[in-house]
Amino acid sequence: MNPMNNVQTLLIRVALATTLALAAGSSAGCRPSVPPYAANQTLVSELGEDAAKGKLKKLLSQATAPQVQAGSVDVDSDYYHYQALDIAMFGRGFVSKKVRFKDVAHTEVWENNGSWYVKLVGGSKLDQLKWSSQSDAQEFADLVMSFKAGA
Repeated sequence: MNPMNNVQTLLIRVALATTLALAAGSSAGCRPSVPPYAANQTLVSELGEDAAKGKLKKLLSQATAPQVQAGSVDVDSDYYHYQALDIAMFGRGFVSKKVRFKDVAHTEVWENNGSWYVKLVGGSKLDQLKWSSQSDAQEFADLVMSFKAGA
């Protein structure tokens, strides 16, 4: 057998194994595709607008990520706004986020390692927050979509 064929075969096997390992490693950290959450779009009318605004304000203040500053939360019938401490790859910083309910096309709710996430999707990701409980995450999504339905 030609020694050159052995080297070529070995190189091909190493390249294939490396490619498979990289593909497996990159997909391990990705969340699976999440279908849109079927939100209760009547929640604002059930609670009343003032109570719903208060509940949304409280839920935003309870998000575990980003760390929303409680005094900075503003909720109107058309939008919510907050300032938060954002801990990112490059350090800490404050972010200001304003989301108009009419811009939200749908919400996604999912669980990962005991935390619950809500992603608001419009033409792109509008916002993403994290809660410690499923009920808080779902109620946030319900309120956002309910305010959108009334807008």
